Amino acid sequence: MVVCPKCRSDRTAPILYGYPSYEAFEAEERGELILGGCEMIDGMPHEDYGCLDCRYRWSKELLPATQITKIRYKVVENGPCTIDSQQSWVYEISVSGNSMADDFSVYRSDEEKFFHETSLYIGQPLDNVYIHSKFEAERRVYDAMLEGLDAKVIRVGNLTNRVSDYKFQPNYTSNAFLTRVKAILEFGLFPDYLMNLYAEFSPIDKTAEGIIKIAQYADKQCVFHLNSNKVIYFERFLVMVHKLGISMDVVSGAEFNRALQETIKQSNTEYIFEAFQNDMDEKGRLVYDSNIRIKNEFTLWFLEKVGFEWNETDMEYISGYIDYFRKIGYLEV
Repeated sequence: MVVCPKCRSDRTAPILYGYPSYEAFEAEERGELILGGCEMIDGMPHEDYGCLDCRYRWSKELLPATQITKIRYKVVENGPCTIDSQQSWVYEISVSGNSMADDFSVYRSDEEKFFHETSLYIGQPLDNVYIHSKFEAERRVYDAMLEGLDAKVIRVGNLTNRVSDYKFQPNYTSNAFLTRVKAILEFGLFPDYLMNLYAEFSPIDKTAEGIIKIAQYADKQCVFHLNSNKVIYFERFLVMVHKLGISMDVVSGAEFNRALQETIKQSNTEYIFEAFQNDMDEKGRLVYDSNIRIKNEFTLWFLEKVGFEWNETDMEYISGYIDYFRKIGYLEV
């Protein structure tokens, strides 16, 4: 038992630093721990215990040894802070600053990897200038947070039309995802090897609602993956577009590639090839199945707690999505 050195209450708890897990939040509600924030800098003084009555916090190094029963610590390089069945408090050291790889020679691994809210660099490709710039910007934010900046990092998903009225951004022609949707629908062919994959639609108004919820209710949490979990598999997507009167044939990869090459020969169809040319491997196959999996279980859990839920990517939404671009003359199907 640890007694508060200020009010002498025995209602005390260890302070958990780092990015909390679901279990950690529930343990805090039960009074078994206190969430101390996202960062604990190695070698810097920090408070290890707090009083649930007077809210005083202190370092265990200042307590007499007789007041401490057992506290076990360990540091994980990458992953959320968790507690095990023996109540071992796990701390995560910041992944920003010097703990990051300083050179960005891309390490491409064949093994499946998971990109959690607590992740920053796990070997993902950074050779794309735009992606690299976002990575560097996020790193600078973390550096500033270590200096006292009060900030949240919200990594948003594939931003798409509003669910309320299906309107989209004014510069819609520059949206890469929409460019591919237009190309594949007007091409009328779909490769069979992509049928088991899915697309994620994060309507911009729902995304904005999620950001507001995070701004209102998030305290100790620092990073969120705000992308929809209501994905739609391409097999189901094709069924929907057929119902909307759009003809789509599923063909073999070889047939799809031959037909795609033919689009280059005509000026009115070359935009189809251009939409996919950066997505092809050396064999001409479209590659959308990354070995890096985006995980957002914590964010979904948090948002559910504050009353937020993503809309379904159903026939109603897909119909509104496609009809909007038909009405403004962008889709010619």
